Amino acid sequence: FNATFFGAFANGGMQGSNLTQRLRDRGVQTPDSINTNWEANVGFGGPIRRDKFWFYFAARKMRSSMYAAGLYWNKNLNNPNAWTYDPDYSRRATNDNWYANGALRLTWQVSTKHKLNLFWDEQRKCERCGPTDTNSSTTSPEASSPGYIVGMRQYWRVQQVNWTAPLTNKVLIDVGGSWPNSLYGKPGTPDEH
Repeated sequence: FNATFFGAFANGGMQGSNLTQRLRDRGVQTPDSINTNWEANVGFGGPIRRDKFWFYFAARKMRSSMYAAGLYWNKNLNNPNAWTYDPDYSRRATNDNWYANGALRLTWQVSTKHKLNLFWDEQRKCERCGPTDTNSSTTSPEASSPGYIVGMRQYWRVQQVNWTAPLTNKVLIDVGGSWPNSLYGKPGTPDEH
């Protein structure tokens, strides 16, 4: 059996700043900066039946939260009686994203000359998952990317099957198929963070 692991982490305390007085004079009081950034990757595989049937599984989870330069929560958010932007300087706007992925490969040595591979890859992601997220430091969240849904969850799925058969030392049959599938536009929910 074989196993792997990789992890990474960063936060604002690990980041430098290039905010100068010249930028402050031009109106930039808070630069883009890291809130938190981390990921974890694992892999594990080996034989289910020696020289006959194998598996390999891999998974990844990643979270990125960045503060957007010069943007803050709106004190009037969800207030139907106030249509103006009133910045809450104690709460910086963020750009929150998460990604998750899992993949499984099964390999079956059916006979000496016939091998079958099955593969399934499932990916999930959510971009701009917070209530004030934006990808731009100059555009408000509600005005950014027309048609883009804040908290959009997306998934990609790929299924594959592959059969190989070296019939002779000059003839190899290799047949495979792949079925990708994806979904865009399902709004995220807080429990998925």
